[in-house]
Amino acid sequence: MGGKVAKNQFIRKFPFKKEMPKEDIELLADKYMTEQGDIHFMAMHIDISEVTSHEAPPFPRSSLILKPDHSEWSQSRITAVDKIRSKAVGKRVRLYERFQDFDPLRKGFCTASQVKTVFTILNLAKDIGRVDFEQLIPMYTRDDGLFCYKDFRADVDQEFCVPNLERDPLAQTSMPDASSTMAARRNKVQRTHDRLAQWNLLKDKIRSKIKKHRINLLPAFKDMDKTNNGHISVNQFYRVMFANGFPSLVRKK
Repeated sequence: MGGKVAKNQFIRKFPFKKEMPKEDIELLADKYMTEQGDIHFMAMHIDISEVTSHEAPPFPRSSLILKPDHSEWSQSRITAVDKIRSKAVGKRVRLYERFQDFDPLRKGFCTASQVKTVFTILNLAKDIGRVDFEQLIPMYTRDDGLFCYKDFRADVDQEFCVPNLERDPLAQTSMPDASSTMAARRNKVQRTHDRLAQWNLLKDKIRSKIKKHRINLLPAFKDMDKTNNGHISVNQFYRVMFANGFPSLVRKK
């Protein structure tokens, strides 16, 4: 049976002579010595392999633990049709022609998967969540499962389209304004009456201190707003308020 060498060969070829003293090498050789006086190096290799793990180290990962948010947001009260309408007005997209690409017979119906494809083509899919999509489909689906995109398009276009306008030349129409796209652009926390009263009280205190000490907050906020879009992060807001003498507004850790 192979896997054996003489003791002199084992000591001469041992790869860790610098790391181990000669006495330890002799002791290791005696441990794996056979009755014939040879060193069974294969048995030593098996013992070492059982301890050594050849599995790849696990990939480092950081588990994302989100803080529970019990707030009620304004967009949760808006229907899926209102969200799509505001996005269609803001992006100036035309729904009808895209739906007709999947309706060669011009019946006014398509499948639910084709509706999702149309939203993807128009770059609206990222703005419509799964819950909104599941809410939208049953609203315009008939008994055989087909989606009536004509009715859907009429509800969406009513904000900036007037059907049969050519029949009334004297009719006056209004253009969409900022309120038409507010549902898609803003998502605010809905405050309770008690919370709103606390917020108004805090706002009065801040206003009073600003008038008394003549504090100008606008330059400090603009320093944080590098893109000049009128928005900053929550941490930047705390930094500005703390730097201007409002330590009570600093978030508790």
